[in-house]
Formats: sequence, C-alpha cells, structure tokens
Amino acid sequence: MEPNKGFSLIELVIVLAILAVAATFTVPAFLSWRDDSKAKGAMASMRADFERAKMRAIRENANVRVAFDVDSYMVHTDLNSDNTLDADEEVIAQTTLPPGVTMTNTFGDDDMSFSGRGVPAAGLSDAGRVTMTSPGGVEYDVIVSRFGRIRTE
Repeated sequence: MEPNKGFSLIELVIVLAILAVAATFTVPAFLSWRDDSKAKGAMASMRADFERAKMRAIRENANVRVAFDVDSYMVHTDLNSDNTLDADEEVIAQTTLPPGVTMTNTFGDDDMSFSGRGVPAAGLSDAGRVTMTSPGGVEYDVIVSRFGRIRTE
C-alpha cells in the first residue's frame, strides 16, 4: 500500500493562481449583472404598481395617485382629487427603491393620477415616463401614454 502523498505547495499555488485569474473576469460581470437586475426589478415593480393603480381607479371610478419621492413612491386613492393623502384615502402601495437605483420622471409636480376611466387624470399633460437607473448607468423606462397604456422599455 502506497502512502498518501497529497498536494505539493507548488501545485496549490498554481490552483490558487488559476482561481484568482478566473475571479478577475467573473466577479465584475456578476456585480454588473446584479446592479442591472436591481434596476430591472424596480422597473417591473413600478409597472405593476401603475397597472394596479389604473385598475383600482377604474374599479372605484375615482382618481388614484402615484406620488414620487427621491428614492420611493406611493400609490393611494385620491377621492377628492386634491393630490394629497387624506385620512379617508387608502394607501395601495408604498415602495422604496433598492440601494443604488435612482429614479427620475417626466410627470409634472412629481406625481401622476389615473382617472376613473383608466387614463391619466390631467390628460395629455399627465402622460410621461419614469426612468430607473442602475448604479452602472443602465436605464429602464416605464411609460404611461395619454391613453393610459403602460409599457416598459
């Protein structure tokens, strides 16, 4: 029976060098993918919340407002169409963006509303887009047309 020889120090250093070279190429790609997927997920969540706001506005035949902040947004019913959250109005969704993801929008006054017909409440002026930007600079858009169509790019 032969004794167990194991690995030599040189063999171990060669394996570690190969792993280090492989990590040099794969880690940055993984980090970039992770950051982009955060922005893409935020975009998908925003679209779902827009769809929910639109359907709720149609169901209740009342305005539903989406109010944007620096790193979050809130969806709530707006029964009296005053663009503020009152005590008798319900918060439908409140979402904070993932760390590193930024949001810009082209809606006036940092909010938009769906009317009871499922279209932007202010008509043409309330149509617009929200852009989610990953830490790496990749942008994803959620677009609301003046006819109430919601799509992503």
